[in-house]
Amino acid sequence: MKIKVLMAVMAAVSVICGAAPKPNILFIHIDDMDFDEIGAYAGTGQCWTPHMDELVKSGMKFTRGYVTSPVCVPSRFATLTGRYASRCAYNEHSVSAETTLNIENVWGEGGNARKTPPVIEENEYTFAKLLKRAGYTTGLVGKIHNDRPSLQRPVQGMVEGDSHDPVVAEKIRQHYRTVVDRVRRNFGFDVVDRLYYDNKEQLPIPKDLQTINGAWITEGAIRFLEDVDKSKPFCLYYSNPIPHGQMVRPLGNKNNAGKKIIGHHVEINMAGEKALATPAGWLAEPPATQPSVEDCLERFWASAPNANPDAALLTWLDDSVGALLGKLDELGLRDNTLIFFLSDHQSVDKFTVFETGAHVPFAVSWKGHVAPKTVSDSLVCSLDITATMVDVAGVDIPEDCVLDGFSMVPMFGNPDAEIRDDFLIELGYGRGLVTRSWQYLALRFPEDMEQPSKEKPQLPAGGDRKGKAQRLLENHPGGMDFDQLYRLDRDPGLVSNVWKNPENKAVGEKLRGRLGEYIKTFPHAFGEF
Repeated sequence: MKIKVLMAVMAAVSVICGAAPKPNILFIHIDDMDFDEIGAYAGTGQCWTPHMDELVKSGMKFTRGYVTSPVCVPSRFATLTGRYASRCAYNEHSVSAETTLNIENVWGEGGNARKTPPVIEENEYTFAKLLKRAGYTTGLVGKIHNDRPSLQRPVQGMVEGDSHDPVVAEKIRQHYRTVVDRVRRNFGFDVVDRLYYDNKEQLPIPKDLQTINGAWITEGAIRFLEDVDKSKPFCLYYSNPIPHGQMVRPLGNKNNAGKKIIGHHVEINMAGEKALATPAGWLAEPPATQPSVEDCLERFWASAPNANPDAALLTWLDDSVGALLGKLDELGLRDNTLIFFLSDHQSVDKFTVFETGAHVPFAVSWKGHVAPKTVSDSLVCSLDITATMVDVAGVDIPEDCVLDGFSMVPMFGNPDAEIRDDFLIELGYGRGLVTRSWQYLALRFPEDMEQPSKEKPQLPAGGDRKGKAQRLLENHPGGMDFDQLYRLDRDPGLVSNVWKNPENKAVGEKLRGRLGEYIKTFPHAFGEF
């Protein structure tokens, strides 16, 4: 049956909101954050993230929180729209219904139509567009990863040359303004600022500007909070591209702490040109809206002396989040601000359809409505964020807007409340169904493609990605099987595919049937489903 947003709780919102003003909304979206990269989940002393820890402890921490795809573009599509990536309007109208979508990040070299990333264009609903119907001012600061022209490969509109040359610098500014205007129009945000419209190395600008300037992003978020009309409710989508990977790169050390922090897709220098580099060109001076990197490293080593030095990058990220929370307090806005905290996926089992890659740090905070230090073991996923936003905002949802999420409002006063029984994971030619105790997974490559096998392993989207498919097979021996079934409460590492075990036949067929019910509501085919 078609999965629609649980709007029956709308009547309950009046109990929560009463005659009080509509809540402001702050959505903190982190890139590739694993559970061991935030103290509120790790608790091991291997990272120092006091502001994010405080945020999680101020509200409800989900232990079974998920996204719907363990890779950026489809994960972010679902989060921004409240709809599965399979419902992408652009692909619905540009790809034949008989085609199995290869849900991935890019089209590939030469615009390979076998890869069909879910992009967001003007005809797609987002939470920003929906909230504006309820009088909200909406803002985006940081990373967006669903802009179609930016995902073409090779990268379109490349600006080359000396980035300091005035002519080249103006071309860079013009390209940035063009993308900002397009994102504002297609995604529906009133304010788009400090935009990263792709991973840094794919930005069509000279390499010396291809860096992540975290302080610049922080400055943009602070400016939005200061300048927004406080007489109206607002929603700020703060999407930080850090850490974008596990803590495996040197981020400074005790002998070299004064030089730089380096991380996957991230390079932040304490001084020099990199502190001035942005996708819009060079700054005149570095932003000063969060503590300096020198101060960050000093506190990191004092607080986590035995930690992996890579984790210093997380403290730098934490300082940015702390600056936002501090500004909310300074402006007297914190008490009436609903805050969502989410990682777009883990770096663990990225590019797979496994539950272990979609399981993420996920929390919600709202003073007076969500009790501090609450823990919920109920299933929630990123689709539920948009559903919750429109619920508390009292949005009149258009008839042609189908949402796949359920409002989390019933959980705010009861962490044991169950709002969903299952959800889908989508990536490449793989689809998975996750319940409280099980995951069923189906791989359905087109017949004219080479099929994955243990001899020639492939990721769900095809290919090996520099050995990632082989490592997947080493961690999950059944990972190339066309049908897979895992008992999550007994096999959390998804090591044993029990699909063929006779005692699991009934539950396997039930979950397979449930996956088929979802597929029937989507505009494209998937194998025999």
